Parts: sequence; structure tokens; C-alpha cells
Amino acid sequence: MKWSLVLIFSLSVILVYYKGHNLMIGIFGLVMVSIIGYLLAQSDDDRFDATHINQYLDEVTAFSGWIADDPVERENRVRYVLELDSLMLNHSKQKVNGRILLYVYNNLNIDKSEYGDYLYVIGDLNPITAPKNPETFDYQLYFSRQHVYHQSFVADSLVYPTGVNMGSYFRYGAFIIRNKAQEIIQNTLLDDRERAVLMALLLGKKDDLTPELTDAYAASGAINVLAVSGLHIGIVFLLLHFLFRWLHEIPYGFLIYAIILLMGLWLYAMVAGLSQEQLPCFQFLPYER
Repeated sequence: MKWSLVLIFSLSVILVYYKGHNLMIGIFGLVMVSIIGYLLAQSDDDRFDATHINQYLDEVTAFSGWIADDPVERENRVRYVLELDSLMLNHSKQKVNGRILLYVYNNLNIDKSEYGDYLYVIGDLNPITAPKNPETFDYQLYFSRQHVYHQSFVADSLVYPTGVNMGSYFRYGAFIIRNKAQEIIQNTLLDDRERAVLMALLLGKKDDLTPELTDAYAASGAINVLAVSGLHIGIVFLLLHFLFRWLHEIPYGFLIYAIILLMGLWLYAMVAGLSQEQLPCFQFLPYER
């Protein structure tokens, strides 16, 4: 890191020296931007943090943290995204940071934990592995983009809810709205496959997508369609714009129009679960004229 800063400083001096030489300024400017981009990428990768769970994988016997996303339920297991804050390392406790996937099998003896619940779990941690078949969906890459690099598989008897909830009430409300929307879709006359795709498209909820269906979309290069992305948000924006553009013709109409767009987009954000990937689009779209 320090050598990169020295290099940036040196390039800055060179840029000043070659003032008026457009070609040299362009070359050194491009190199400087590349270095800055590399440094930003490094700083965003929390695995290099001394307190990240990646530093203690071999010694983990138990861990604790809170559920940071809506649980995904299957026939014989529930998957949680767990935000860890401590590990048990051979009878010593270590404060850490980082997220993992927690798979709880045979989740029948205890009530399913919800978003925000703080859990104590006896188990170890393992890296999320890359797929052996290049044509299948790459879960390792998918979750690494969400800063999730490790997973744990445990029985429900090794999970101990503490009764403490550390989640955001606002996001908890968003999950309630999304689950209600999911119930409405599940009560339609569509078959299971169509319902699963519709929930992924509209709600960003992939609980019912089978591995075969996910792999089929991945092989066709259309896997991004199964997530609420800028495309979906743009469609909602255009729909609201088409319905309320007439407001521009009345006094203070643009202000009313902007408020309706903000409310509509944030309502859709809540229905889609307020994921971190979606929020930047919701924040900036309403300010486009």
C-alpha cells in the first residue's frame, strides 16, 4: 500500500513536470487512475483485514453473529447469511468481522430464526468452493461479490438462538412486505417453475429456483435476469413516468411528480427486499429529468 502511494505521488510530480505535453500527461494519468482503482478494490476486499474470519479458519470450533438477510428455506434445510462478530478458537474468544452462509439441516425441532436474530453456533467454517463443471452457476463468484466467502453446515441441534435481535426495523418491515407479495404469487394458478421465475424476477427471491433452472439460465448467459437489477428498476421508473408525466403541465407538478416517483421506487425497493445491490439505483434514478 505505501509503495503504491509513493508511486502515485511520483506520477503527480511527473504530470506537473510534463505540463503541456498532452501525450505524456495522458499516459501517466491513465497509469495513475489504474493504480487508484487497484487501491480502491484492495480496500474494498475485507479479507485483507486483520480481524476478518479468513485469518482464523483452521482454529474455529464455534461462532456467533446475527442473521443479515432474509432466510432461504428448502425442503430439509434453511440457509442464513450470518454477520459474524466472534469466533471460538480452541476455548479462546476472538472478535472478528465477515459474513458467512450458514446451512441448518433438519430444521424441525426449533422455530426458524428470522432476520436480525443473534445465534450461537457450534461448527467450523469452510471456503465456498468453485463449481467443478464450467457450465454450471458459479456460486463462489456470486457470493464473493456480496463479500461472502465462507460457509458452514450444521444440524439444528447445534444452533442456539439467544433471543436478541440486532436487525433494522425498516429492513425487517421490507421483508414482511416481500413475503406478503410472495404469498400472493404462490396463490396464483401458475405452475411451480413459472412461480419460481416470477418471484425471482419481481421480488429478487430465489428460494424456489431449482439448481437445474439456475444452471439453464447461467448457460444461456441470462442469469442476471433472475435478480432485481437496474433493468427492473428502470422499467418501474418508465412505468411511473408514463403514468404521471402529465403532472408536468400543472403548477408544482414536477415536485408532485418527483415525490410520486420517489415513493413508488422506494415501495418497490421494500417489496424487493432492500438488497445492497439495488439501493444505489433507487437513490439516483429519481433525480434524472
